[in-house]
Amino acid sequence: MLPVISANRATVSYGFGLFALSLSLSMNVAKADVVTFSGLSGGNGTPFTTYTEGRFTVTPITDDWFQAEVYGKPLPSIFDGPVGSPGLATIRITGSADFTWQSIDYSSNSGPSIYNIEGLLDGVPQFDETGTLKAQFAPFGFTTLGGVHSGTLIDTLDITVNPNIVGVPPPTSINLDNIVLSPVPEPGSLVLLGPVLLGLIRFRKWLQK
Repeated sequence: MLPVISANRATVSYGFGLFALSLSLSMNVAKADVVTFSGLSGGNGTPFTTYTEGRFTVTPITDDWFQAEVYGKPLPSIFDGPVGSPGLATIRITGSADFTWQSIDYSSNSGPSIYNIEGLLDGVPQFDETGTLKAQFAPFGFTTLGGVHSGTLIDTLDITVNPNIVGVPPPTSINLDNIVLSPVPEPGSLVLLGPVLLGLIRFRKWLQK
């Protein structure tokens, strides 16, 4: 017997609506991971090599990347260098599952630079974003760059920085930190949610009788 429910279906219906909304949001908004580079080891200026943090691996595609142990948001970060002579440089990010790219923090020091960020899925380009990283001068700090295609599913993210802008003094270095990525929910989690959703649908139909 369910005397309270049968006597106050409007209240239960309202509660069901809130619960269903909460469940929907939890299913559709994946918890974001942040690559902070907090696990880096080595001295300042040490070459940056393949690095894994959580579910993501960052690999330098060019040899221009170094560890910054004295500058970050917070410490440490990685930078395109060497200091005073950065070059065209690319890093690649891959994950243990498909994901979306949300944002990244950057600091283009003492001069502007150009970025190109490309997302791929199974080797096929899904988006290609290009723009300018604004110059940072003393006191130096980081700026957050948000992805225009933050809802696009990818399995590879290539981030390229270019210090060479014609007619403009180049930056002394370009630092990157806090790469925010959202993995898609594990298939197993969705399977477990199936019976719960089915029960909610049947319960809602009962309320509408």
